[in-house]
Amino acid sequence: MQLLDILNFTERLEALPRTGWLNAGVSPCENISSHVFHVALITMWLCDQVEGVDEACALKMALLHDIGESLIGDLTPESKRLLGDVAHEAERNAVEKIVGTGEWLELWERYHRRECPESKVVKAADVIHLYSKALRYSEQRGANVSEFFTQRPSTGIPSADAVITDIFERWGKTTK
Repeated sequence: MQLLDILNFTERLEALPRTGWLNAGVSPCENISSHVFHVALITMWLCDQVEGVDEACALKMALLHDIGESLIGDLTPESKRLLGDVAHEAERNAVEKIVGTGEWLELWERYHRRECPESKVVKAADVIHLYSKALRYSEQRGANVSEFFTQRPSTGIPSADAVITDIFERWGKTTK
């Protein structure tokens, strides 16, 4: 695993827009690289709120969680459902091509299994960022993002759920 080889792939994330925003008619929209940065930042904040989480491990997971998209693109949840295991296997193969078979691949796999506290914190950060971004697009651009606010998710992490509740309340005020 050579750094320049990894960067060759990951720098592609700067040019890849988030598909969900494009499908919602938000253009231009954030790229995957920006999303990953914000997920890492939110992860760092959540690690200060949640006991028993290995912050270094969680931050690595946050940085790696969408790395495979540099090769396969940003699949929507609907596409992932339709593709089933094929989507996960393709993304795993992409991650392995980028980072090899060592610790980083294992961290990516642990994130996707959602069995450890670190993976749950990173997933909560991912969810927070989705709704935070939707709120920003609604407030700043008047984007119709109501499809994202049909159901309030629960992450099982009280501090994350409080942030999500706050976002939903703010969004409710912007739509009145």
